[in-house]
Amino acid sequence: GFLPQKAANLGGNQAPVPIDKRRLLPDTHASFSSQRINLLANSPQARKRARQATNRRAQNMSQRSGMRTAIKRFKSALDQDDNPTAEAAYREVTSKVDQAARKGLAHPNQAARLKSRLNAQLKAKTAPAA
Repeated sequence: GFLPQKAANLGGNQAPVPIDKRRLLPDTHASFSSQRINLLANSPQARKRARQATNRRAQNMSQRSGMRTAIKRFKSALDQDDNPTAEAAYREVTSKVDQAARKGLAHPNQAARLKSRLNAQLKAKTAPAA
């Protein structure tokens, strides 16, 4: 498709530089998708549903990101052989994973499997060498 040209580059012998479309988009995914969906929604109910979906999507992304961050924190604590920090991080991970399972972001079996694997890693690191 046609892209508008930057006005500053039109003078002289320089070739015009196309504007990057990604820079024209808003910063967050949620605000962009709400604008796009509201253009597609024809009824007040559909507009409300689009708005709700956008808000839920933003919450879900935040929750999922928090869960992933907690897992990364736990694994980095394990790698550094910091047992007290790893145990505290494991408690945080289990809380975040259980919360994600309750909210429907993760299947309950997936949450249980993840907690089991992380707990096994924690036990292997903290077990005394025999």
